[in-house]
Amino acid sequence: MRKIIILIALTFSIITAKAQQQAPVNQYALSQNTKVTTANGQPYAYAEWQKLWATNKYKLKPTNPESDSTAFTLILRDTVAEAAEFAGLSPRQTIFFKRGNHFVLLNMQDVNGKTITAEELRGKIIVFNFWQVASAPSRYQIAELNRVADAYKNDSNIVFVAITTDDKAYVQEFLKISPFNFNVIPAGAAYFTYHGVTECPVTLVIDKDGNIAFQSLGYNNGAVPYWVAQTIKKLKTAK
Repeated sequence: MRKIIILIALTFSIITAKAQQQAPVNQYALSQNTKVTTANGQPYAYAEWQKLWATNKYKLKPTNPESDSTAFTLILRDTVAEAAEFAGLSPRQTIFFKRGNHFVLLNMQDVNGKTITAEELRGKIIVFNFWQVASAPSRYQIAELNRVADAYKNDSNIVFVAITTDDKAYVQEFLKISPFNFNVIPAGAAYFTYHGVTECPVTLVIDKDGNIAFQSLGYNNGAVPYWVAQTIKKLKTAK
């Protein structure tokens, strides 16, 4: 047991050290240096793709979702085709959590200083996202996760929480260029350690009984937000 604890501590210390080597957040912003093309590879002018993306009818797909890519494809949303594609994929499972297991809730403080207690979360559907600013797959999920959170923003029985190891000031700067519509918990290394999380992004959906209904690791070809939305729908209709 002692060896396991030491291994987790050492592994997480590596993650924390990497997180502390923080690059300027501006390097993660979508800017005029970002290369955006059509599905056929034709380049967009910056003003053109920004205008189309702002309509919310399009989404940006990274050329290489596992690296800090500055190249994206602008794709017209097709919910039917997307559902067919994602339904045929299987989530990459984490070794940190197991579906059906109970998830221990802890008190947290968000980036705005608001305290979120374990007691107020009990009995609700909760979406957890463990992420880091420097993690490219984490950042690439944000825009689509925001759409899921926005769809349930008026439902007090569904809560969205994003826990990062990055410090508060750094997260605040990042959120100015890339809003994350979850309850963002900064300086959350203790939560990563408590749950044994050593990689990110990790996404979970917790049911009303406090059990893990969905879990995944990584970008998963952009399917995670779809799976989260589908899991929430199932939990809401379950008797």
